[in-house]
Amino acid sequence: VGNSGAASIPGETVSVRDQYVTNYHRDHVLQFLDGLHSDQPFFAFFSVFPPHAPAIPDSPDINLYGDYIYRGRAFDEVDLTDKPDWVSDPNRALVAKIANYPDVDEFHRDQLRSLASVDRAVGAFIDKLEQLGRLDKTVIIFTSDNGFQWGEHGLHGKGMAYEESIRVPFTVYMPGVTPRRDPSLISA
Repeated sequence: VGNSGAASIPGETVSVRDQYVTNYHRDHVLQFLDGLHSDQPFFAFFSVFPPHAPAIPDSPDINLYGDYIYRGRAFDEVDLTDKPDWVSDPNRALVAKIANYPDVDEFHRDQLRSLASVDRAVGAFIDKLEQLGRLDKTVIIFTSDNGFQWGEHGLHGKGMAYEESIRVPFTVYMPGVTPRRDPSLISA
């Protein structure tokens, strides 16, 4: 926790034990928004840990997606002879952090469950901006650092040259701009 305002204050490490960490960060952003002067420009950066492993969901979300099973394109593909060596080699080092999850389906569900708190936090920010009369003057950018593979071609994780890893969400809300999609901004 720190400050990089006009008078920079060095940060300190805070251990969060009594609150779900995504909610802790949400509350700090909401407190920051409450402290703004009426027309004061601001920048808030909300970065979360979910859905990274161990993907522990918030208590209200533990039973979400109970029956969900992902079996997307090439899930757990067995014949990898048409793939490059780094995929077809049975001794390859998989980028996988699911060792504590003998049930990959439960890990996938926990990843989705852990994101429910992120959805609520984003909703709380939008509600707060609307309450403060600032939503129509605020640009909101939503993105991620990567896509993620859930067993396609036997791979789990990120950073591999397959569709699931390279497709990263990027959404911009800008008041006064007509909503549209522009896939030409993304080169393949």
